[in-house]
Amino acid sequence: MEIFKRIITNTGYPEDIKNISKKTKDMLQKIQNDLDGDFRDYHNHIVGVKESNNGNFVNAEMRSWRHPIKKTMFLAYKNAGKIKTFDNADKEYIDYFVRMINNMGMSSKFYILGFDKYYDANGKSDNSMTEFYVSNEYIYKLSKEFPNIFIPVISVNPRREDAIDELAKYAELGVRYVKWLPNSMGFSPADKNFKKYYETMAKFGMILLSHTGYEAAVDAAEFQKFGNPLLLRYPLNCGVKVIAAHCATEGKDIDLDSQSNERIESYKLFIRMMDEDKYNGLLYGDISALTLRNRKLNVIKEIISRKDLHHRLVNGSDYPLPAINILIHLNYFSNSGFITKDEKKMLKEVFKYNPLLFDYALKRLITNPDNGDKFSPIIFQNDLLHNSQ
Repeated sequence: MEIFKRIITNTGYPEDIKNISKKTKDMLQKIQNDLDGDFRDYHNHIVGVKESNNGNFVNAEMRSWRHPIKKTMFLAYKNAGKIKTFDNADKEYIDYFVRMINNMGMSSKFYILGFDKYYDANGKSDNSMTEFYVSNEYIYKLSKEFPNIFIPVISVNPRREDAIDELAKYAELGVRYVKWLPNSMGFSPADKNFKKYYETMAKFGMILLSHTGYEAAVDAAEFQKFGNPLLLRYPLNCGVKVIAAHCATEGKDIDLDSQSNERIESYKLFIRMMDEDKYNGLLYGDISALTLRNRKLNVIKEIISRKDLHHRLVNGSDYPLPAINILIHLNYFSNSGFITKDEKKMLKEVFKYNPLLFDYALKRLITNPDNGDKFSPIIFQNDLLHNSQ
Protein backbone atom coordinates (compact mmCIF):
# COMPACT_ATOMS: atom_id res chain seq x y z
CA MET A 1 0.00 0.00 0.00
CA GLU A 2 3.02 2.31 0.19
CA ILE A 3 2.63 3.28 -3.45
CA PHE A 4 -0.79 4.76 -2.72
CA LYS A 5 0.60 6.83 0.13
CA ARG A 6 2.93 8.42 -2.41
CA ILE A 7 0.14 9.21 -4.86
CA ILE A 8 -0.50 12.40 -2.92
CA THR A 9 2.12 14.27 -0.92
CA ASN A 10 0.25 17.22 0.59
CA THR A 11 1.00 15.93 4.07
CA GLY A 12 0.46 19.22 5.87
CA TYR A 13 -2.72 20.64 7.36
CA PRO A 14 -4.54 23.55 5.68
CA GLU A 15 -4.35 25.56 8.90
CA ASP A 16 -0.54 25.41 8.76
CA ILE A 17 -0.33 27.36 5.50
CA LYS A 18 0.90 30.16 7.78
CA ASN A 19 4.22 28.34 7.96
CA ILE A 20 5.14 28.98 4.34
CA SER A 21 8.02 31.29 3.48
CA LYS A 22 7.58 35.06 3.25
CA LYS A 23 8.34 34.93 -0.47
CA THR A 24 5.50 32.48 -1.02
CA LYS A 25 3.16 34.52 1.17
CA ASP A 26 3.94 37.62 -0.90
CA MET A 27 3.22 35.69 -4.10
CA LEU A 28 -0.14 34.51 -2.80
CA GLN A 29 -1.09 37.98 -1.60
CA LYS A 30 -0.33 39.43 -5.02
CA ILE A 31 -2.56 36.99 -6.90
CA GLN A 32 -5.34 37.36 -4.35
CA ASN A 33 -5.38 41.14 -4.10
CA ASP A 34 -6.09 41.73 -7.80
CA LEU A 35 -9.50 40.02 -7.55
CA ASP A 36 -12.26 42.55 -6.92
CA GLY A 37 -14.96 39.96 -6.23
CA ASP A 38 -15.42 36.46 -4.84
CA PHE A 39 -13.03 33.81 -6.09
CA ARG A 40 -15.10 31.17 -7.90
CA ASP A 41 -14.45 27.51 -8.60
CA TYR A 42 -17.15 25.97 -10.80
CA HIS A 43 -15.96 22.36 -10.85
CA ASN A 44 -15.75 20.37 -7.60
CA HIS A 45 -16.70 16.73 -7.20
CA ILE A 46 -18.29 15.48 -4.01
CA VAL A 47 -17.75 11.95 -2.71
CA GLY A 48 -20.65 9.82 -1.60
CA VAL A 49 -20.32 6.17 -0.60
CA LYS A 50 -22.93 3.56 0.23
CA GLU A 51 -21.86 3.33 3.87
CA SER A 52 -23.05 6.90 4.44
CA ASN A 53 -26.71 5.85 4.01
CA ASN A 54 -27.59 9.01 2.08
CA GLY A 55 -28.37 7.32 -1.23
CA ASN A 56 -24.94 7.96 -2.74
CA PHE A 57 -22.73 5.10 -3.88
CA VAL A 58 -19.55 4.12 -5.66
CA ASN A 59 -19.69 1.22 -8.12
CA ALA A 60 -18.42 -2.01 -6.54
CA GLU A 61 -15.90 -2.45 -9.37
CA MET A 62 -14.07 0.66 -8.22
CA ARG A 63 -13.49 -0.96 -4.84
CA SER A 64 -12.33 -4.37 -6.00
CA TRP A 65 -8.82 -5.49 -6.99
CA ARG A 66 -10.53 -7.60 -9.65
CA HIS A 67 -10.59 -4.27 -11.50
CA PRO A 68 -7.12 -2.92 -10.66
CA ILE A 69 -7.26 0.28 -12.74
CA LYS A 70 -10.58 1.35 -11.25
CA LYS A 71 -9.45 0.35 -7.78
CA THR A 72 -6.26 2.39 -8.11
CA MET A 73 -8.26 5.42 -9.26
CA PHE A 74 -10.63 5.06 -6.33
CA LEU A 75 -7.76 4.84 -3.84
CA ALA A 76 -6.27 7.99 -5.35
CA TYR A 77 -9.55 9.87 -4.91
CA LYS A 78 -9.91 8.48 -1.37
CA ASN A 79 -6.43 9.59 -0.38
CA ALA A 80 -6.82 12.98 -2.03
CA GLY A 81 -9.95 13.63 0.03
CA LYS A 82 -8.26 12.52 3.25
CA ILE A 83 -10.82 9.73 3.75
CA LYS A 84 -9.78 7.25 6.42
CA THR A 85 -12.96 5.27 7.15
CA PHE A 86 -15.72 4.35 4.71
CA ASP A 87 -18.52 4.63 7.26
CA ASN A 88 -17.53 8.27 7.79
CA ALA A 89 -16.24 8.98 4.27
CA ASP A 90 -18.68 11.72 3.27
CA LYS A 91 -18.10 13.75 6.42
CA GLU A 92 -14.31 13.36 6.30
CA TYR A 93 -14.24 14.46 2.66
CA ILE A 94 -16.36 17.56 3.29
CA ASP A 95 -14.51 18.47 6.48
CA TYR A 96 -11.15 18.52 4.68
CA PHE A 97 -12.63 20.33 1.68
CA VAL A 98 -14.10 23.07 3.88
CA ARG A 99 -10.87 23.41 5.85
CA MET A 100 -8.96 24.06 2.63
CA ILE A 101 -11.50 26.64 1.49
CA ASN A 102 -11.44 28.42 4.85
CA ASN A 103 -7.66 28.68 4.66
CA MET A 104 -7.34 30.08 1.15
CA GLY A 105 -7.17 33.65 2.40
CA MET A 106 -9.94 35.04 0.18
CA SER A 107 -13.72 35.13 -0.08
CA SER A 108 -14.69 32.11 -2.18
CA LYS A 109 -17.62 30.37 -3.82
CA PHE A 110 -17.28 26.70 -4.69
CA TYR A 111 -19.77 25.00 -7.01
CA ILE A 112 -20.35 21.43 -5.82
CA LEU A 113 -21.46 18.85 -8.34
CA GLY A 114 -24.11 16.17 -8.15
CA PHE A 115 -23.63 13.16 -10.40
CA ASP A 116 -26.62 11.28 -11.75
CA LYS A 117 -26.93 7.62 -12.65
CA TYR A 118 -26.82 5.96 -16.05
CA TYR A 119 -30.30 5.57 -17.55
CA ASP A 120 -31.21 3.40 -20.52
CA ALA A 121 -33.32 4.47 -23.50
CA ASN A 122 -36.47 3.50 -21.60
CA GLY A 123 -35.68 5.85 -18.74
CA LYS A 124 -34.69 3.15 -16.26
CA SER A 125 -31.59 3.52 -14.09
CA ASP A 126 -28.83 0.92 -14.26
CA ASN A 127 -26.48 0.95 -11.27
CA SER A 128 -24.12 -1.53 -12.91
CA MET A 129 -23.44 1.09 -15.60
CA THR A 130 -23.05 3.89 -13.06
CA GLU A 131 -19.49 4.62 -11.91
CA PHE A 132 -20.66 6.65 -8.94
CA TYR A 133 -23.77 8.51 -7.82
CA VAL A 134 -24.06 11.72 -5.82
CA SER A 135 -27.68 12.67 -5.18
CA ASN A 136 -29.16 16.10 -5.75
CA GLU A 137 -30.63 15.94 -2.26
CA TYR A 138 -27.16 15.61 -0.77
CA ILE A 139 -25.71 18.45 -2.84
CA TYR A 140 -28.59 20.76 -1.94
CA LYS A 141 -28.28 19.82 1.74
CA LEU A 142 -24.57 20.71 1.73
CA SER A 143 -25.31 24.06 0.10
CA LYS A 144 -27.69 24.87 2.95
CA GLU A 145 -25.22 23.66 5.55
CA PHE A 146 -22.45 25.86 4.12
CA PRO A 147 -24.36 28.69 2.39
CA ASN A 148 -21.43 31.11 2.36
CA ILE A 149 -19.13 28.89 0.31
CA PHE A 150 -21.13 26.21 -1.55
CA ILE A 151 -23.32 26.69 -4.62
CA PRO A 152 -25.32 23.58 -5.60
CA VAL A 153 -25.03 22.06 -9.07
CA ILE A 154 -27.58 19.30 -9.52
CA SER A 155 -27.25 16.48 -12.02
CA VAL A 156 -30.28 15.27 -13.97
CA ASN A 157 -29.84 12.66 -16.68
CA PRO A 158 -32.26 13.77 -19.44
CA ARG A 159 -33.27 10.15 -20.02
CA ARG A 160 -34.89 9.97 -16.58
CA GLU A 161 -38.65 9.53 -16.65
CA ASP A 162 -38.95 12.35 -14.10
CA ALA A 163 -36.23 14.57 -15.61
CA ILE A 164 -38.49 17.59 -16.23
CA ASP A 165 -40.02 17.38 -12.75
CA GLU A 166 -36.57 17.09 -11.18
CA LEU A 167 -35.34 20.18 -13.01
CA ALA A 168 -38.42 22.18 -12.02
CA LYS A 169 -38.23 21.00 -8.41
CA TYR A 170 -34.74 22.37 -7.89
CA ALA A 171 -35.25 25.42 -10.06
CA GLU A 172 -38.08 26.43 -7.74
CA LEU A 173 -35.65 26.00 -4.83
CA GLY A 174 -33.30 28.47 -6.50
CA VAL A 175 -30.81 26.05 -8.07
CA ARG A 176 -29.56 27.28 -11.45
CA TYR A 177 -26.78 24.89 -12.45
CA VAL A 178 -26.96 21.37 -13.92
CA LYS A 179 -23.99 19.01 -14.39
CA TRP A 180 -23.57 16.32 -17.05
CA LEU A 181 -20.90 13.84 -18.08
CA PRO A 182 -22.41 12.40 -21.29
CA ASN A 183 -19.35 10.18 -21.88
CA SER A 184 -20.23 8.25 -18.72
CA MET A 185 -23.98 8.77 -18.54
CA GLY A 186 -24.40 7.36 -22.03
CA PHE A 187 -26.39 9.91 -24.05
CA SER A 188 -25.86 12.47 -26.78
CA PRO A 189 -26.56 16.13 -25.93
CA ALA A 190 -27.87 16.45 -29.50
CA ASP A 191 -30.72 13.99 -28.93
CA LYS A 192 -33.88 15.71 -30.23
CA ASN A 193 -35.91 13.92 -27.56
CA PHE A 194 -34.41 16.34 -25.06
CA LYS A 195 -36.11 19.41 -26.51
CA LYS A 196 -38.55 19.81 -23.62
CA TYR A 197 -35.70 19.31 -21.17
CA TYR A 198 -33.79 22.19 -22.77
CA GLU A 199 -36.89 24.35 -22.95
CA THR A 200 -37.38 23.80 -19.22
CA MET A 201 -33.80 24.81 -18.51
CA ALA A 202 -34.14 27.92 -20.65
CA LYS A 203 -37.43 28.82 -18.97
CA PHE A 204 -35.81 28.80 -15.53
CA GLY A 205 -32.53 30.35 -16.66
CA MET A 206 -30.57 27.23 -15.75
CA ILE A 207 -26.97 26.81 -16.88
CA LEU A 208 -25.60 23.49 -18.15
CA LEU A 209 -22.08 22.43 -17.17
CA SER A 210 -21.29 19.56 -19.52
CA HIS A 211 -18.08 17.60 -19.92
CA THR A 212 -16.42 18.02 -23.31
CA GLY A 213 -13.57 16.09 -24.89
CA TYR A 214 -12.12 12.75 -23.87
CA GLU A 215 -12.97 11.51 -20.37
CA ALA A 216 -10.23 9.78 -18.42
CA ALA A 217 -11.36 10.08 -14.79
CA VAL A 218 -14.15 7.49 -15.12
CA ASP A 219 -14.76 4.58 -17.45
CA ALA A 220 -16.42 6.05 -20.54
CA ALA A 221 -15.67 3.26 -23.03
CA GLU A 222 -18.13 3.26 -25.94
CA PHE A 223 -19.65 6.62 -24.98
CA GLN A 224 -16.55 8.78 -25.53
CA LYS A 225 -18.12 10.18 -28.71
CA PHE A 226 -20.74 11.96 -26.62
CA GLY A 227 -18.07 14.36 -25.34
CA ASN A 228 -17.87 16.00 -28.77
CA PRO A 229 -18.39 19.74 -28.10
CA LEU A 230 -20.27 20.13 -31.39
CA LEU A 231 -23.12 18.09 -29.89
CA LEU A 232 -23.81 21.06 -27.61
CA ARG A 233 -25.08 23.06 -30.57
CA TYR A 234 -28.55 21.65 -29.92
CA PRO A 235 -29.01 22.91 -26.33
CA LEU A 236 -27.37 26.19 -27.32
CA ASN A 237 -29.79 26.57 -30.21
CA CYS A 238 -32.61 25.94 -27.73
CA GLY A 239 -31.44 28.97 -25.75
CA VAL A 240 -29.60 27.15 -22.94
CA LYS A 241 -26.48 28.76 -21.55
CA VAL A 242 -23.72 26.12 -21.58
CA ILE A 243 -20.32 25.79 -19.93
CA ALA A 244 -18.10 23.37 -21.85
CA ALA A 245 -16.09 21.73 -19.08
CA HIS A 246 -12.33 21.59 -19.67
CA CYS A 247 -12.73 23.57 -22.93
CA ALA A 248 -12.56 20.13 -24.61
CA THR A 249 -8.78 20.14 -24.15
CA GLU A 250 -8.29 16.36 -24.18
CA GLY A 251 -8.72 14.00 -27.12
CA LYS A 252 -10.08 14.18 -30.65
CA ASP A 253 -13.62 14.16 -32.03
CA ILE A 254 -15.30 13.87 -35.42
CA ASP A 255 -15.87 17.20 -37.15
CA LEU A 256 -19.64 16.97 -37.42
CA ASP A 257 -19.76 20.26 -39.30
CA SER A 258 -18.14 18.65 -42.35
CA GLN A 259 -18.82 15.60 -44.48
CA SER A 260 -15.32 14.20 -44.14
CA ASN A 261 -15.73 12.45 -40.75
CA GLU A 262 -12.25 13.76 -39.98
CA ARG A 263 -11.17 13.51 -36.35
CA ILE A 264 -9.55 16.69 -35.09
CA GLU A 265 -8.50 17.95 -31.68
CA SER A 266 -11.64 18.52 -29.62
CA TYR A 267 -10.58 21.92 -28.31
CA LYS A 268 -10.44 23.25 -31.87
CA LEU A 269 -14.12 22.40 -32.26
CA PHE A 270 -14.83 24.23 -29.00
CA ILE A 271 -12.89 27.29 -30.15
CA ARG A 272 -14.76 27.22 -33.48
CA MET A 273 -18.06 27.47 -31.63
CA MET A 274 -16.76 30.21 -29.33
CA ASP A 275 -15.89 32.24 -32.42
CA GLU A 276 -19.46 32.06 -33.77
CA ASP A 277 -21.36 35.27 -32.98
CA LYS A 278 -24.63 33.45 -32.37
CA TYR A 279 -23.19 31.76 -29.29
CA ASN A 280 -21.79 34.89 -27.69
CA GLY A 281 -23.52 35.13 -24.31
CA LEU A 282 -24.55 31.47 -24.45
CA LEU A 283 -21.39 29.37 -24.73
CA TYR A 284 -18.66 29.43 -22.08
CA GLY A 285 -15.80 27.17 -21.07
CA ASP A 286 -14.21 26.17 -17.80
CA ILE A 287 -10.46 25.75 -17.43
CA SER A 288 -10.60 22.80 -15.03
CA ALA A 289 -7.92 20.14 -15.59
CA LEU A 290 -5.98 22.33 -18.05
CA THR A 291 -2.89 22.17 -15.84
CA LEU A 292 -2.92 18.40 -15.25
CA ARG A 293 -0.05 16.40 -16.71
CA ASN A 294 -2.09 14.94 -19.60
CA ARG A 295 -2.70 18.34 -21.26
CA LYS A 296 -0.60 19.43 -24.22
CA LEU A 297 1.41 22.64 -23.96
CA ASN A 298 0.30 23.95 -27.35
CA VAL A 299 -3.34 23.68 -26.26
CA ILE A 300 -2.65 25.54 -23.00
CA LYS A 301 -0.81 28.24 -24.95
CA GLU A 302 -3.77 28.81 -27.26
CA ILE A 303 -6.35 29.02 -24.46
CA ILE A 304 -4.14 31.43 -22.49
CA SER A 305 -3.52 33.67 -25.49
CA ARG A 306 -7.15 33.88 -26.63
CA LYS A 307 -7.59 36.86 -24.32
CA ASP A 308 -10.60 37.94 -26.37
CA LEU A 309 -12.39 34.89 -24.93
CA HIS A 310 -11.28 35.15 -21.29
CA HIS A 311 -14.47 36.95 -20.23
CA ARG A 312 -16.30 33.81 -21.39
CA LEU A 313 -14.16 31.42 -19.38
CA VAL A 314 -14.68 30.37 -15.77
CA ASN A 315 -12.31 28.75 -13.32
CA GLY A 316 -12.61 25.17 -12.16
CA SER A 317 -10.26 22.97 -10.16
CA ASP A 318 -11.87 19.57 -10.88
CA TYR A 319 -11.20 18.77 -7.23
CA PRO A 320 -10.07 16.25 -5.97
CA LEU A 321 -7.80 15.82 -9.02
CA PRO A 322 -5.43 18.70 -8.07
CA ALA A 323 -4.72 16.89 -4.79
CA ILE A 324 -3.41 13.77 -6.57
CA ASN A 325 0.32 14.23 -6.87
CA ILE A 326 0.75 11.86 -9.79
CA LEU A 327 -1.44 14.18 -11.91
CA ILE A 328 0.70 17.23 -11.12
CA HIS A 329 3.87 17.78 -13.14
CA LEU A 330 5.52 21.09 -12.24
CA ASN A 331 8.73 20.11 -14.04
CA TYR A 332 6.65 19.96 -17.21
CA PHE A 333 5.84 23.65 -16.89
CA SER A 334 9.21 24.70 -15.47
CA ASN A 335 11.29 23.01 -18.16
CA SER A 336 9.07 24.52 -20.87
CA GLY A 337 9.28 28.08 -19.52
CA PHE A 338 5.67 28.34 -18.28
CA ILE A 339 6.84 28.92 -14.69
CA THR A 340 10.22 29.82 -13.20
CA LYS A 341 12.24 27.61 -10.90
CA ASP A 342 11.43 29.94 -8.01
CA GLU A 343 7.72 29.69 -8.81
CA LYS A 344 7.97 25.91 -8.92
CA LYS A 345 9.50 25.93 -5.45
CA MET A 346 6.76 28.19 -4.09
CA LEU A 347 4.02 26.09 -5.67
CA LYS A 348 5.38 22.92 -4.10
CA GLU A 349 5.24 24.67 -0.76
CA VAL A 350 1.59 25.62 -1.25
CA PHE A 351 0.64 22.14 -2.48
CA LYS A 352 1.90 20.62 0.76
CA TYR A 353 -0.81 22.43 2.74
CA ASN A 354 -3.63 23.29 0.35
CA PRO A 355 -4.13 21.70 -3.11
CA LEU A 356 -7.07 24.02 -3.85
CA LEU A 357 -4.94 27.10 -3.27
CA PHE A 358 -2.15 25.43 -5.23
CA ASP A 359 -4.44 24.94 -8.22
CA TYR A 360 -5.38 28.62 -8.20
CA ALA A 361 -1.78 29.77 -7.77
CA LEU A 362 -0.51 27.57 -10.61
CA LYS A 363 -3.13 28.92 -13.00
CA ARG A 364 -2.30 32.50 -12.06
CA LEU A 365 1.44 31.96 -12.51
CA ILE A 366 1.65 29.97 -15.73
CA THR A 367 2.70 32.13 -18.64
CA ASN A 368 2.78 31.52 -22.37
CA PRO A 369 6.56 31.61 -22.94
CA ASP A 370 6.04 32.76 -26.53
CA ASN A 371 4.37 36.08 -25.69
CA GLY A 372 4.08 36.50 -21.90
CA ASP A 373 0.28 36.07 -21.82
CA LYS A 374 -1.40 34.81 -18.63
CA PHE A 375 -4.91 33.80 -17.61
CA SER A 376 -6.87 36.99 -16.91
CA PRO A 377 -8.20 37.67 -13.37
CA ILE A 378 -11.77 37.85 -14.73
CA ILE A 379 -11.73 34.07 -15.24
CA PHE A 380 -11.42 33.47 -11.52
CA GLN A 381 -14.33 35.68 -10.46
CA ASN A 382 -16.73 35.38 -13.38
CA ASP A 383 -20.32 35.05 -12.11
CA LEU A 384 -22.42 33.80 -15.01
CA LEU A 385 -25.74 34.35 -13.27
CA HIS A 386 -25.18 38.01 -12.53
CA ASN A 387 -22.71 39.20 -15.17
CA SER A 388 -24.07 40.67 -18.37
CA GLN A 389 -21.24 39.16 -20.48
